Amino acid sequence: DGVKSVGSFGTIGSLFPAAWNWAAFWQLTAFISLMLAFMNFLPIPMLDGGYIFITLLEMITRRRFSDKVIERVNTIGFYFVLALMALGIFNDVVKFIF
Repeated sequence: DGVKSVGSFGTIGSLFPAAWNWAAFWQLTAFISLMLAFMNFLPIPMLDGGYIFITLLEMITRRRFSDKVIERVNTIGFYFVLALMALGIFNDVVKFIF
């Protein structure tokens, strides 16, 4: 059920009311901004939360990870974020067609 709730532009567009309302617009803008900030701090490599997580791991283990390891972890994080975006767009297309 959680996978079906993932969406992208179509889902965001459906949140806007049919008639223009400035208060609703600014509330939705603030909501989207807060959601982006929250998502950015998730411990997913490539995002800020991932860098914080890697730094904490380096502090706990007291050794620095090599640049090659960090590059590979960030590549995995990139593909994970790309897959999430593709899932959101796919769900929007499915909702639009069916």
